[in-house]
Amino acid sequence: VLQDNMSKYSNPKAAELTGYSQEELISRPFLEFVHPDDRQTAMENYSRRLEGDWSTPGKPVRILGKHGNIRWMEFSESEITWEGKPALLYLVNDVTERENIEETLRESALKYRELAESITDLFFAMDENLRYTYWNKASEKLTGISAKDALGKHIHEIFPDDENTRRVENVYRKALTTKKPQYITNNFFIGGRGMVFEISVYPTSNGLCVYGRDITERKKMEEALA
Repeated sequence: VLQDNMSKYSNPKAAELTGYSQEELISRPFLEFVHPDDRQTAMENYSRRLEGDWSTPGKPVRILGKHGNIRWMEFSESEITWEGKPALLYLVNDVTERENIEETLRESALKYRELAESITDLFFAMDENLRYTYWNKASEKLTGISAKDALGKHIHEIFPDDENTRRVENVYRKALTTKKPQYITNNFFIGGRGMVFEISVYPTSNGLCVYGRDITERKKMEEALA
């Protein structure tokens, strides 16, 4: 129970999660238990409720444990009267594991994006409807199609509806159906020139990742040698 920025009551579970006794939790202003980087967020959450704004859920904040441990907490509030004065009753959910997983995923996504942008070969992602959800810089350079013109578009919206496009589309659909990687060497006519790509298609939980290597010059060399 929070009133005038002070905890007026904390149950035994709150003491267990923080390492403080119930008496210690009501002896200091609530913000002292909040991580310094999250105190403004905690105050914004608190102020919105005092002003009667219940339209948006409060953001999770980090609570500092007595022994230096940090736990992410999510709060559900309701307005009550405590000892004759308005107060907020908080139900607290420990979401530390969820936040840690989300942070790991964010870091993985950042590393994935950095890697995808650094490679010099075509790399893009598609959803289950064959609409582009990611388009790296090499894809822009090799095809002449910018990411802003590719993202959200279907394969037939940016490539001509010809035999080569339909052939690679069938490979994409096979990867979606079988949930197994597929491989194809395919010709494309892009920007007024013919190109040959070795394409590897990998199914994901929500679509496809596609890696393509431009082997046009290699094919020309092989033909010349032949």
